[in-house]
Amino acid sequence: MKKTMIAGMLLCGGLMIAANGHVASAADGKTEVTAEVTPGILELKVPDKIDFGSQPLSDNVKFDQQEVEYTINDYTGSTSGHIINARITSVSDDEKYFIINGIKVAQASFGNAVIATDKNDVGESKKTTTADLSYTNLRRLGTNDFTVEWEIRANESENMAE
Repeated sequence: MKKTMIAGMLLCGGLMIAANGHVASAADGKTEVTAEVTPGILELKVPDKIDFGSQPLSDNVKFDQQEVEYTINDYTGSTSGHIINARITSVSDDEKYFIINGIKVAQASFGNAVIATDKNDVGESKKTTTADLSYTNLRRLGTNDFTVEWEIRANESENMAE
């Protein structure tokens, strides 16, 4: 009787498999995706030093114009351009005229933008501009050093690169 019962169970099990087929089933799945867009960098790299060389003392000491290379790293996504300001941070009594791109650089506070663009490419951009230096009423000999501080900001526009 035991053999008949086992044979019957196997037969029933086989019929159930045949009736249902060989279908594998799985529950539906979900995958959550997250992506964050963050503000990118806007960075200005300027030379460590600009050397104007030497000139003889006179009432108006004018040095030869120098080419200044700078790099803008812009990964903000904006294509609306940049505004670059400069100021002389080491104030002295000398009447100096330090001019970048035709604009006189103010002492102690940021003045007019020395470089302004209304369009740019996203990424790294190598650029050049000019610097001029002259002194009036200078009455002392020797090396005249001063420091220029630079500031860059994006032009205020809504142009975003796609």
